[in-house]
Amino acid sequence: MDDKRMTKRSLNLNADVTGVPILGGRSRCNARTSQGNPFEWVTSTTDRPKTCTVSVTPSGEVEEGKPVDMTCMSDANPAAEYTWYKENKILPDASKPVYHFHAVSSDDRGSYYCESKNQYGHLESSPLFLDVLYAPKVPSVSITPGEIMEGSSVTLTCSSDANPAAQYTWYRKDEHQPLGVKENFIFKSIDSSESGEYYCTALNSRGKKTSSRVNIDVKYAPRFLSVSLSPSGKIAEGSSVTLTCSSDANPAADYNWYKEGKDSPEASGKNFTIRNIQHEHSGDYYCKVQNKIGRHNATVSVIVVAGPSKLAVIGTTLFIFLIIFIFVFLLKSEIVNTTITQTSRKPQKH
Repeated sequence: MDDKRMTKRSLNLNADVTGVPILGGRSRCNARTSQGNPFEWVTSTTDRPKTCTVSVTPSGEVEEGKPVDMTCMSDANPAAEYTWYKENKILPDASKPVYHFHAVSSDDRGSYYCESKNQYGHLESSPLFLDVLYAPKVPSVSITPGEIMEGSSVTLTCSSDANPAAQYTWYRKDEHQPLGVKENFIFKSIDSSESGEYYCTALNSRGKKTSSRVNIDVKYAPRFLSVSLSPSGKIAEGSSVTLTCSSDANPAADYNWYKEGKDSPEASGKNFTIRNIQHEHSGDYYCKVQNKIGRHNATVSVIVVAGPSKLAVIGTTLFIFLIIFIFVFLLKSEIVNTTITQTSRKPQKH
């Protein structure tokens, strides 16, 4: 036994050795004894991970809903354990060299890398970007500014999550002709006639989505004021008259009625009714129309004339005066005639 051990030791010491490195920190060694007999053995060296790479199948851009495999490969001895990351956050249940997506989604788009680790050290792979193609999500629409005044600049913005990037088109409700093909639609000086509902569409090679409608409400001061009387024309004393004021305004206007020369309002509201009108009600009245954007005035004249009852009284009085006048006139005429007659009957003196 001792002779055999000595012989083996002698063989090892006198061997002509060449080595070829293989994976896992190991080397395959070839040798010949001093007698020329060949033999080989494998040596194993322990070390931290030396390489760490990531590959994806299928490669390149991936359609939403398709299966995807990402594979992490590392040269380490002992074999490495793996951890997967997305955007520097550890993925749950991802400790195997292959990370599998059953049906990749838009939420999975992003940058991934893996870490290989054993007891001697660790190594991170270079990041790999998983590019998932998907149709636009439902677009959102925003309006700037929040409160819109006539004549101001207004911007509508359409945005959607899509890959590849979406093309945006703007429409007005019930109009099929597009207003513009761009992300932002701008009214440089908006008019009240442009109030209404608007929406946008987002389109790419994977599909198309339509936003919900948004309402543009353009504010403006009162305009197109008009005033009227009912009944129109001159108003008979003792009757009633209604003054009406109207305008176009947004937001709706407040109405107050004033008589010229007075500081306090006579009434509020679009309509102002004067009952049992008298002569002192004659004059100019104006309505003040106001909202938070501005105000305007409009004037109407009220002319009060004597009513039928008063005319009847006046007529009766005039008639009585006329009768008295005629009676007095006739009476005086009779007296004059009598006097003349009596004078003519007197005898003349010679």
